[in-house]
Amino acid sequence: MDTEETFEPYESGDCEQEARYDRLMYWLSAAGGGNWNSFVNACLALGIIDSSKKARNVFRRLKLLGHVECSEDGTRWHVCPLCLVLSANQKYYYLCGQRTPAIIDSISNLCTVQYDSQPLYEGPVCIKIDSEQVEELQKFQKKEDFIFTGQAALQLAKIIPDMDGWRMSLSFLDRLNLYNYTVERWFEDGYTSYEGALQNDDQYKTPRGLYRLTQNKGKYRHCMNLYFDESQQRWLKGDWYGLHFLDLYENAEPIHVGYTPEKQCVIIPKLQHWPYIYEKTLVLASGRLPAFTGKRTSLLYHSIPKILIDDLVYKIDAFLVGEQRCMIS
Repeated sequence: MDTEETFEPYESGDCEQEARYDRLMYWLSAAGGGNWNSFVNACLALGIIDSSKKARNVFRRLKLLGHVECSEDGTRWHVCPLCLVLSANQKYYYLCGQRTPAIIDSISNLCTVQYDSQPLYEGPVCIKIDSEQVEELQKFQKKEDFIFTGQAALQLAKIIPDMDGWRMSLSFLDRLNLYNYTVERWFEDGYTSYEGALQNDDQYKTPRGLYRLTQNKGKYRHCMNLYFDESQQRWLKGDWYGLHFLDLYENAEPIHVGYTPEKQCVIIPKLQHWPYIYEKTLVLASGRLPAFTGKRTSLLYHSIPKILIDDLVYKIDAFLVGEQRCMIS
């Protein structure tokens, strides 16, 4: 599944789209898990997407929010256990993973609940409880089996690797025969047909970079986004944003991160969208997906304390700059 993932555009959603995402979460929670086709069919049946190709975008958003996970090969999914996550600024808890109308009613009867919509309604509503309502949450825990995770974002930031470690952790394709594929290479802002990808037995005379390989034989034209690590002779797999970011990193492109301490806001240029694991840390800080700024050229993340962004900037070897400078870059 990850090898085929491409750009993830946000649609111009409305409150009806949010309701569809909520119903999807109820269905996922009841089913518990299944194969990839079952997830795609559920998204289509609920009207969240109009094409099966968009299901990967929906799944990535739910993964970022901590609601679902998938098997390593992407063929099966499962819903995460019900958790209460403490925001990185410690102001509130929010629900992650399994949710049903009964669970929401149960917690609403004990606590004051705030419902916070995702940007453009492209995700299930974020269910938040003020962190001072600890006694009420403990009563809720006696009724429902769930986990207090603490500040998941800060915990994750401590254990994720730096960019070199992340690159080495990526899975890869072994003994890929280039002659079975039409090869395109990413240049600045798009893929271009490329004939410089050469192979001699199991050695590749190919420059490092981001490639799209499309099968040129057979009934179904399977398409893969891969990064070629020339030094290790490996075709790396991963989410598209991650592979694109790796291309920037390997070419020593300056990575800029805008930050406003007073607002605890992080701004990242859309063209430097972070790899999944690093972006997930930002999302788990608040329980909300990023919003767009200006003309949709940058991504905005909220509730990010300085200690968290400092950890992440160090891991990805980025430059922390002022908010306005990052938006201009």
